[in-house]
Amino acid sequence: MDREAHIAGLFKLIDPVEKDRMKRAFETSKSRKKWLQRRLSHRVTMHSDYSKEVPRGKRDEVSLLNILRDLGAPEECYLVASDHEMDDSFQSLAFMFAEKYAEFGHGTILSCIPGKLALFKTAFPHKSFIVHRG
Repeated sequence: MDREAHIAGLFKLIDPVEKDRMKRAFETSKSRKKWLQRRLSHRVTMHSDYSKEVPRGKRDEVSLLNILRDLGAPEECYLVASDHEMDDSFQSLAFMFAEKYAEFGHGTILSCIPGKLALFKTAFPHKSFIVHRG
């Protein structure tokens, strides 16, 4: 897996207004941590051309996993999370949805295909977005 490709891909999926701020934040681990805690949970928006809010009835683990797989998600994805124990790691989709899904509520981006497919979950309001750039 290529961490740098996933990070560069996120810059294509995030709202253009937020992109420069995110790029600066990802330059050091200290600024990344601060950005994750202050912005990811509440203020980040994904590019409106590519993101669709997941309806309430489809936000459960099984539905989201199926949506991502139907769109071509590989078995491992890159995780950007305000929870620094989970942040900056590659995780199995099956593991993430079976074991860690409850912890996604703090602000999480699961990058599945760099620059093309991600899941974005906000902390407040509790919403999920599939970001797909076909």
